[in-house]
Amino acid sequence: MKRPEQEMRDDDRRHEDDGRRHVDPVNRSPVMDRDMSNDMGEYRHRFEQLQVQFIEEPKETVKKAEALVEEAVERMVSSMHDRVNRIHSELGDGTDDTERLRMAMRRYRELMDSFASNRAA
Repeated sequence: MKRPEQEMRDDDRRHEDDGRRHVDPVNRSPVMDRDMSNDMGEYRHRFEQLQVQFIEEPKETVKKAEALVEEAVERMVSSMHDRVNRIHSELGDGTDDTERLRMAMRRYRELMDSFASNRAA
């Protein structure tokens, strides 16, 4: 007997195979949208610049690095909240439309799966 999540994945594959799959490209990547990806690249660049300063001012550089990491985490959390809110608004309140519910469930699953694929240090 299949677990419910496996049945949903099988159902998603059927929809992919028969061409009925309609995916909003904005929601394709559950965690990293294009803007956030650009932002993370900028955070990485700023961090690399900080590393150069470590030799001259180690204590101050670590404080700056901590602040930068906190800023990046806040940006990621904000982006994830935006993604959840977008799924919720696309779903609408109190809908009984099974296809919309299935797509919302699928997007929530993609979001959860993406948490596992993004490793924390």
